[in-house]
Amino acid sequence: MVGRGGSVVARTKENTRQGIVSLPVIALTTLSFALGCSEFIVVGILPDIAGSLAVDITLVGNLVGLFAGVYAIGTPVLAIATARVPKFRLLMSLCAVFAIGNVATALAPTYEVLMVARVLTASVSGAACTVSMTFVADIAAPGARPKVIAIIFAGFSVASVLGVPLGTAIAQALGWHAAFWVICALLAATISVLVRVLPHDGAKGAPAADAAARRAEAGRPRDTGPAAFLLSQLAVFKDARVRLNASQILLSMAGLYVYYTYLSPLLVQVIGVPEAALPLALAAYGAMAILSNLSAGVVADRWGQRALPAVYGVLAALLAVLPATTSAGPVAGIANCLAIAYVTALHNSQVQVLFMEVAEEAYPQALNFASSLNPTFYNIGIAAGSLVGGALLAQTGTYAWLGPAGAVLALAACACAVRLNHVVRARTR
Repeated sequence: MVGRGGSVVARTKENTRQGIVSLPVIALTTLSFALGCSEFIVVGILPDIAGSLAVDITLVGNLVGLFAGVYAIGTPVLAIATARVPKFRLLMSLCAVFAIGNVATALAPTYEVLMVARVLTASVSGAACTVSMTFVADIAAPGARPKVIAIIFAGFSVASVLGVPLGTAIAQALGWHAAFWVICALLAATISVLVRVLPHDGAKGAPAADAAARRAEAGRPRDTGPAAFLLSQLAVFKDARVRLNASQILLSMAGLYVYYTYLSPLLVQVIGVPEAALPLALAAYGAMAILSNLSAGVVADRWGQRALPAVYGVLAALLAVLPATTSAGPVAGIANCLAIAYVTALHNSQVQVLFMEVAEEAYPQALNFASSLNPTFYNIGIAAGSLVGGALLAQTGTYAWLGPAGAVLALAACACAVRLNHVVRARTR
């Protein structure tokens, strides 16, 4: 007779044989979508929150950077602090705190309460995303993992664009608080499924998880004191591949979010999209992001890191011409924004796979920590980009400089990607 956790693993193995998309993958992707919606939904409802709470729109825009900054700090800290906590129990605990933060956001009567609620939510969002990725080894065959990672990340990335128009539409119809109540409902439904389909801690028949645990145990130093353990986690940064991968993520996301943080007012005030059509325009942006995420797995499979200099170069070019296209009329401006949306997520699967492969190869004791680096540097980039965008907007009073400023950062990401390719080639000779 197979125990509760064992039956879950048996079903997971069977689903893996049937294909990449299984119920555990769908559930983790939905969790990723809920995590992303909570973070990015503010972008689409900046004017609603500002009007409701009687504060300046740039102050509300700063919540985007604040969330990303707390996310970036909290993710690696929690990854290290909870490295020895069984992962299923940890994921459920993080989801509970995340739910409390979203309920507090939905109830927030003032800007100060909203800010505290967003900090609480951000503090666990990245860790929840990271821990969910560690289940990939249990639910997918080794050859399928890049595509499964791409699918799960698609939930997070698509939320940044598809969740935004949905939140905007809900806010316009029912108020911005209602948008967060919808996230709470989605999260509750997702957790109920995850409890049933994910392997539980200590379950028999989870060879991938058991093997990972043995590798991590073998890689731990004999001195297991706090200082030695911390150093064993941070050891991943000795590897040039990790440093360059982190840099290209940070710089590319900073370049994007200089512009993306203020996408809604840019569409309405500069490009000329009617406010009533804003959810539709954001949905079109989201559709391109979905296509981008689906393409990310193909990019990782066929070209891997070799493709990323071109990806970041194209992103830089599209951002650089943004002032010209947005002033040329709605068609040119929207076409440029949609092209940016497609390029945005093409690197997602590859950068995550690289972190995990380097850790499995050389730093098995830091696998969870390495898995946290993608969302960590992703959000450091978001925080930096939104702050740069806000500063430019405050100083110039125009959206014209957002694209070119983002292009400079994207070019820096391109340079990091070129250097990383040289390092990878040198190690494989």
